[in-house]
Amino acid sequence: MSDKAEGDGRSPAGVFSMRRSFGYDPQWARKTRLAYVAVTTRDLFVEDPSSEWYNTYVRLDHEPQTVFEQEQQMKQDDPMHRLKIVIEHNTTPSPEAGKGSAILFHIWRRNGALPTAGCTSISDAAIESMMQWLDPAKRPLYVLLPTAKYKELASAWGLPA
Repeated sequence: MSDKAEGDGRSPAGVFSMRRSFGYDPQWARKTRLAYVAVTTRDLFVEDPSSEWYNTYVRLDHEPQTVFEQEQQMKQDDPMHRLKIVIEHNTTPSPEAGKGSAILFHIWRRNGALPTAGCTSISDAAIESMMQWLDPAKRPLYVLLPTAKYKELASAWGLPA
């Protein structure tokens, strides 16, 4: 639905599934029904459009050694990245290079005062709540549209006012 491009600082428009999550705390594997990976320094989510692994999750069999590997690391020792839910944009069947990567729900910076680079940021409490009630068996969807398009489709799609 959108013309999302890598590095444009915009969120993609469309309807996206949510079935995977990542975080720093292994305990979340028991607290969520989403597929969950407790990330380590070896876990990457590749945002480089020239990589064969563009917009995919990769676990290295070694500690990151190259600049490329270090730049793609998911564990950033940043509270903002403590929990992440993948917004499945440009992920299947195979990602299209340059069309946007690593689109996530993650914890906001400065109570939402700072923008993201295309993700959706929410409070700690909100993401923890989502992690607990999202059920991939119910096929949850995230509708992310410009206001005018949302209003146009709201009635036909049964979207909340």
